[in-house]
Amino acid sequence: MNELKLNTLKRFSKHSEQLLLEHYSHCEVPAGCGGVILRWRDSAEGAMAELTLYCPRRVSVCIDGAQPASSRLLLPWGRHVLTATIPLLPRKGALMLSLITAPRHRTVDNKSIKPQQVLCTAVDGTWKYTATEPPARWQEPDFDDSDWSAMRPAPPPVSHNGQVPWIIRKLGRSGAKPIGVSGAPAVLWVRRVFTLEER
Repeated sequence: MNELKLNTLKRFSKHSEQLLLEHYSHCEVPAGCGGVILRWRDSAEGAMAELTLYCPRRVSVCIDGAQPASSRLLLPWGRHVLTATIPLLPRKGALMLSLITAPRHRTVDNKSIKPQQVLCTAVDGTWKYTATEPPARWQEPDFDDSDWSAMRPAPPPVSHNGQVPWIIRKLGRSGAKPIGVSGAPAVLWVRRVFTLEER
């Protein structure tokens, strides 16, 4: 019989073919540093993901038409659409965004859940925008955005002293590229369809 020591997660060791027992610790939980939360999660529901975003303007982001309650969200397997509404993006303004699964947590048996890069801003023609208010269905994955324009490369944002802000460095490490548009439209509507594949 395995020895289960006190004050280790091993004393909670359980196994399930369908459920993941995750633990969150340190400053990720309401209890603050030193606290821990254990949670069973059905792996069939999808994957936990972290959304990181930079934009010089206040931006409204939705996934499948709903605003995430926080930067950490449960993302179901399958096809999705990320949309953003940006008012008054400056002429040289840039949008950077990444969506990565399973950041900073492990299962209770200490097996690391390998992060999966789901979505990063890129100049590949898949990030579309319009400066004309779209119809109500624009936040649905099957909406036809073929007549929308592709976003263009944008200069990396820098602070007033010429330094690269930490959020830009973090997004750059994830593979996100700064993207923008020509001109300075009053409001910008942005779409990107993506798929989260089950592993």
